[in-house]
Amino acid sequence: MSTFDAIEHAIYDPFVQQSFPVKDARQKFWLDSEFRSFAGKKDPRSQALGYWPRAGELTFRESTAIRYVIVFPDTVGGASDDYVYLTTSNRAEQGVEAHIAYFAQQPPDFYIFDFSIGSADPGVPAGRLARQVAVAKLGDYVFPITVAGLPRNGILVINQTRRVQPQHWMNSVFLGVVRNGVTQRYDAVYTHSYCLFADDDQQPQRNGFWGPEIEAFFPFTKSINAMGFTQAMWYQDGARHGIDNTNSEKHDDIIGLKISPDGPQGEFLVR
Repeated sequence: MSTFDAIEHAIYDPFVQQSFPVKDARQKFWLDSEFRSFAGKKDPRSQALGYWPRAGELTFRESTAIRYVIVFPDTVGGASDDYVYLTTSNRAEQGVEAHIAYFAQQPPDFYIFDFSIGSADPGVPAGRLARQVAVAKLGDYVFPITVAGLPRNGILVINQTRRVQPQHWMNSVFLGVVRNGVTQRYDAVYTHSYCLFADDDQQPQRNGFWGPEIEAFFPFTKSINAMGFTQAMWYQDGARHGIDNTNSEKHDDIIGLKISPDGPQGEFLVR
């Protein structure tokens, strides 16, 4: 393992403003991965409802991350018979997505999708889909949470891209271990280091432009089981940024769903 692949011994959680120890769980997470199915990201059918950064906001130089709890049910419900994602970018063009993915009414998987990997990279069985782990295998990473009076599953994620040295970057995904509502530590479950021609190439262009959202590939005709995000916050170049009207705005492709309750942008449910 090169020094560029070395993980941090601690990571700062911007929501609770506290550092937590980090355990290296990358090998186990790789062994738990099964590449069974996948729908292409942001293809012409892709539709979304959520909160996206405003153009020119949430820029960065050295590092960008988003910290969030995905709030999700056991199944999508409604009439869903295709892919549905609970996802967000971290604002980096070659960054990484870490999200819950459903197919039809099957139980959910946890996906890690890495834009820095070539789509035909022989080292990755499913191209840019770098990890696919059944939620049933996530163990301590899944915890009970109640949002807007609804009991749901939660998974705490920090999705990070940082510059290791000029033109050399690393994508990382950390999952929180939460017991009795208290975060114990974070586990590093994925890293990938890579080079860019220029550091400015990391600014969002074709990728990295969306924030917390539900993404689908078809219009919904019935309401679904409520799902969404809570405790979401950006952390860029050492500065904390809430998700609010100063930096983000609602994005709605009219997919037949609504945000309810329509509260803080860092905490919302779609149904």
